[in-house]
Amino acid sequence: MHPLIEARRAEIERLCRRLDVRRLDVFGSVVSNAFDLDTSDGPSRCSLAPAARER
Repeated sequence: MHPLIEARRAEIERLCRRLDVRRLDVFGSVVSNAFDLDTSDGPSRCSLAPAARER
C-alpha cells in the first residue's frame, strides 16, 4: 500500500464508517509505490450498506 494511504488510513476508515461504506477497495498504482499524487488517478470501488443507499 502506498505510504500516503497508510498515513491516512484512520481518517479513511472514519469517513467510511460515517458514510456507511461496507467495503472500500483501491487498486492500480495507488496500492504500490508507483503512485504519484500529481499525475496518478486513485481508482476505487465501494459497497454501501443498505441504509446508505436509501439516503
